[in-house]
Amino acid sequence: MKKLISKVREKGYEFWGRTALATGTLITAATPVLAATELKWSMPDQLKSVITFLGGALQFLGIGIILFGAIQIAFAFRSDDAEGKSKGLRAAVSGALVWAIGLAASAFVVETPQAV
Repeated sequence: MKKLISKVREKGYEFWGRTALATGTLITAATPVLAATELKWSMPDQLKSVITFLGGALQFLGIGIILFGAIQIAFAFRSDDAEGKSKGLRAAVSGALVWAIGLAASAFVVETPQAV
């Protein structure tokens, strides 16, 4: 067992194992809440506005990071710098991820169902 644990630590899989364990725990904890058929909780308007504001701010931040990455790529092509191209591409992709998270923030705003 010690040999297996040392191999895992050597290869760097410890981080991914802990991440998978934490993700599984969070999904298991959230399942009863997400599986509820009736919504009995109403989200306060202030929380809705905070989530909406943070989502918009993340979208703008993501677009800024994408533009920074694109400029970095352009300068790297100009000077024929392979490392600069990869850094610019990483910046652009991470900006796209930040933008997508900001775009998905509206999914967390819960609307109270109206009685028919």
